[in-house]
Amino acid sequence: MLNALFPLLLIVFFLHGIFASGFIPILNHVLGTDASWAFAVYFGGLLLGQVAIYFFGWLSNKRWHLTFYEIVFGFSLILMGYLPPDWLVLGRGIEGLAGGLATPLLFAHMIHAPSKMSMAERIVRYNAVYALGYVLGPLILESTMQMMTYRVCLLLFGIVFIVLILHLGSLLPELDEPAPHTLTFRSLFSGTSWFEKFYSLFFAKAFYGFLLSFIASFAMVYFGGWPISVLTVSLAVIFVFGQKLGERTLHRLYKRGLEIILPLSIALTMLLFWATEWRLLLFVAALQHAYLLFIAFINFTTQISSGREFALFNSISDPGMFLGALLAGLGLKATWVLLALACLPLLYWREWPRLRPPAAALAAEAADGQA
Repeated sequence: MLNALFPLLLIVFFLHGIFASGFIPILNHVLGTDASWAFAVYFGGLLLGQVAIYFFGWLSNKRWHLTFYEIVFGFSLILMGYLPPDWLVLGRGIEGLAGGLATPLLFAHMIHAPSKMSMAERIVRYNAVYALGYVLGPLILESTMQMMTYRVCLLLFGIVFIVLILHLGSLLPELDEPAPHTLTFRSLFSGTSWFEKFYSLFFAKAFYGFLLSFIASFAMVYFGGWPISVLTVSLAVIFVFGQKLGERTLHRLYKRGLEIILPLSIALTMLLFWATEWRLLLFVAALQHAYLLFIAFINFTTQISSGREFALFNSISDPGMFLGALLAGLGLKATWVLLALACLPLLYWREWPRLRPPAAALAAEAADGQA
């Protein structure tokens, strides 16, 4: 039965991907321009859950912990389906907290689950199924809402999720994870190494939080006549394409230079979108963001070996999603804040190598990417 553990973990990742983007049509329909608050509370819950996992080892040292957190996640969907619409914001907070507690443990079980796959293959599968859920989430939820109310939809998804988790929980082994001695807040922020270890992930998540919340709140303002599912699926397809583009081309480019250029380019593209309201620019920014997120995830996965280290990285980068969601409530005026964040690496411009490095530097980065 243990052979079924890894596929079941992937199914759970897929469902988390669905609800990362799938709530956009629900919140757009029910809350309108207040939808950004629901996303902000959700991202805040994610942050609190992962901070707790990092600081309190006793929250992750039993196999039933993951089952319990995921049941709470499913119960939050049932709660939002059962209670009046005013409770959607609170429900999303509970969902985020449960997801924040569960995600590091899901990752830890994924890297320890019996499988013939290498670690690189496991991470690729994880990214693929999450991205697939992210792409299909808005379409699945909006299509289901054509046949039933969003309340019934959430009730059914919550019940199915809990049944799946109860089966998964019967297969989970005990985890003997090491304490996160190798990574600490101090080591992450020593000198200017914060740039490679942290900044790209933080900025990518900030724009991710901004984009999701902005679409949920202002889709009808800037994309009137577009079905919300078409818009979100289009952005999600761009996200997957940008990740694939990064996989195919990054070995020919200079990663550190891109980590300076891409945040600036994203912010400037959004400023142009604000000035012109030319819709294509939002998709251009989304493509650049997907490429930056691919780089950030490479930095991220090469530095972690346990669920608690996973929680540490997310604990210091997830505030970016919370900040982005809050900024989205201000509309496109908030792109000036994104521009300020994008300029942060320029404070250390004297310490970065030139943007067109020698061939030896490119060869070294290519070797790192293959490893």
